[in-house]
Amino acid sequence: TRHSAIMDQYDPEKRVGIIVDEWGTWFSAEPGTNPGFSYQQNTIRDAMVAAITLNIFHKHAERVHMANIAQTVNVLQAMILTDGEKMVKTPS
Repeated sequence: TRHSAIMDQYDPEKRVGIIVDEWGTWFSAEPGTNPGFSYQQNTIRDAMVAAITLNIFHKHAERVHMANIAQTVNVLQAMILTDGEKMVKTPS
């Protein structure tokens, strides 16, 4: 809200948007996995973070022109987890 208020002072026509790059959670890697890969099993916590974050972006859609989740597959708050040929969608 403060960002929008400041931007409104200089751009009342809202021609300039905010781009949010690589949003999402970042917790410790799962025990027993390679820590360099940052693998995390998603939980309801991640679903709540995603829902709250997307709601904030939606509430500020007149300024937030683009928002990209940080990772999509097998790392951090991924939307998809794979194991060989198997795949599952996560709560994110």
